[in-house]
Amino acid sequence: MKKNTQNLFRIISSFSMLTLLVSAASFAAPHAAVNGEYLIRMKGELRSNSRLSDLHRSLGVSVRTPFKTFSQFQVVAIPAERRLNEASIVASYRQSSLIEYIEPNYLYHTSQVANETDSAREYPLDPEYAQQWGLRNIDALGAWGVSNSLTRPVVAVIDTGVDYTHPDLAANAWKNPGESGTYTDAQGNLKDRATDGIDNDGNGFIDDVQGWNFHDNSNDPNDNMGHGSHCAGIIAGAHNGVGIMGVAPTAQIMAVKFLGAGGDGTLENGILATEYAMIMKANVLSNSWGGDGYSKAFAEVISEVTKRGILYVAAAGNEHNHNDTEPTYPASYPIKGVVSVGATDETDSETVFTNWGTKSVHLTAPGFHIYSAFKEGEYKLMSGTSMACPHVAGAAALLWSNEPGLSNFQVAERLVSSVDHRYALQGRYSSGGRLNVLNLLQNKSTPLVESDPEGWKFYAFRAESPHPYPSLANIKSLVSHQGAKQIKLHFKLLQTAEQMDGIILRDSRKKTRETLNRNQGSLWSRPVEGSEIEVNLRSDSANQSFGYEIDGYSVIE
Repeated sequence: MKKNTQNLFRIISSFSMLTLLVSAASFAAPHAAVNGEYLIRMKGELRSNSRLSDLHRSLGVSVRTPFKTFSQFQVVAIPAERRLNEASIVASYRQSSLIEYIEPNYLYHTSQVANETDSAREYPLDPEYAQQWGLRNIDALGAWGVSNSLTRPVVAVIDTGVDYTHPDLAANAWKNPGESGTYTDAQGNLKDRATDGIDNDGNGFIDDVQGWNFHDNSNDPNDNMGHGSHCAGIIAGAHNGVGIMGVAPTAQIMAVKFLGAGGDGTLENGILATEYAMIMKANVLSNSWGGDGYSKAFAEVISEVTKRGILYVAAAGNEHNHNDTEPTYPASYPIKGVVSVGATDETDSETVFTNWGTKSVHLTAPGFHIYSAFKEGEYKLMSGTSMACPHVAGAAALLWSNEPGLSNFQVAERLVSSVDHRYALQGRYSSGGRLNVLNLLQNKSTPLVESDPEGWKFYAFRAESPHPYPSLANIKSLVSHQGAKQIKLHFKLLQTAEQMDGIILRDSRKKTRETLNRNQGSLWSRPVEGSEIEVNLRSDSANQSFGYEIDGYSVIE
């Protein structure tokens, strides 16, 4: 099913989902973008070329050149009175020998779902640790028990901002050393670099002490939505006897804001935010937002980021789509050093919203009912791949703090190779597993076993429909296991005529528990209470397909 194209780039958490959209006037793809705005990539060294200036002037557009490192890009804005000629203006740029490509100034959004009101040595716990099931799930306590942090890696939270005065975030809030401290000016006056109105470190930003706000173009990246603060708390909530605890207690949080109070932001500002984090030498970029429009410019930027030794962690998205065939960006850019994260619940089952991808989504992490910091000093439960992403970003920072000599590519490989393997995740994610932070530090993985730690025991079993199934089919199979308290099925392959036919799963009381209508390999059904599941394939008079093949089931006995 296609993503909802009425949304902008948004966060991938429980408030909303990341989705790119575009201007239909000039592009066929149904992705949203800022009206009348496009990003162009110039060929060669054309930034002061008079021919390019003449082209802009002849087309009647205004031009912004906001990027520092990525100065090969410009943003052109078509005035409202010339929007009727938008298609021809875009065509002129495409046909120009001066321009390599042009694309919309896409809109992005957060990747949340909806608002929601044993260690090697003893480790002191903060008061709300009991509410943080995700930390227990990924064995964070065990990891802290063996951790010996040598450095303080910087994680840039590229999001809605961060409440950097929050009781659980203030201690680990990054401060720009070039804009901090005092000095005596030529007149003998004591000056504070944080408020002197001078770009002391020469990075092009004045008084960027805590980071930068690209949404409002200011030096205050405070969070007016709460989403970025929630992600920051998951990554590096202070272990200070107050509130919650973060995965990486010694990491620093760089606040880089490009999404507004509604969770939406533009391609232009997303690139600016990414460029800033790169210039300021963050180690990890945490991106809990996205969209479904491919940007050549953003791919170019992220490729440069990873070449500079930075790890790029991104939320896979919340549309319950297969990212291998319906990609979500930036998570789906096939760039070495990008880690895409799906969301699982307390049972290590996929959440109902998470995107997956056998090739394009690397691992999962807790993303359902996650308790963390929020804006204005508060705390909140939230769900989404927005919450899964910072678990992995925090884990990367914790590993780097223990082994600072690792490259970003080595950290990415360790994240994927150290997972807890789970049957429910096999064939759905490239690693087939869920983040385990203790394994990560110890450089090992938890193998796939017949009886996993959650109590599920796997049994090989075979049942299948005719291939293809006939028209007007009413095919039933019964899968039972004496004494089972719960049972779930593994479909090796499932293919039905979408929106026409379906496979109904019923419990022992003949109550419908799930209806499957999709084309997919390697799928687990939802657990059913009791010892049996009836599988019933129903079809109409046309559009027959493969049907199903079951190759096993798991039970809790």
